[in-house]
Amino acid sequence: MVVDVDVDALPSGLMDFALEAAEARSAALEVVYVATRPELLGTGPTGPALMDDEAVSSSTQEGLEKLLAPYRSHHPGLDL
Repeated sequence: MVVDVDVDALPSGLMDFALEAAEARSAALEVVYVATRPELLGTGPTGPALMDDEAVSSSTQEGLEKLLAPYRSHHPGLDL
């Protein structure tokens, strides 16, 4: 099973529903975060400023791990 989450604003009940559905089916729950972003942050005196993909990815992963920690502790038998 798959659930798409927003690390900044997780709707109440969404994870509970997804976790209950996965547990009822003895299925793993894959949590996915997908973002669209502009390629450029803006321009400076030397031209466009590019995003640091590794920093953004690391920050997003940390946010997702923090978001999932309480669910993992309450559902230790679930592959999350």
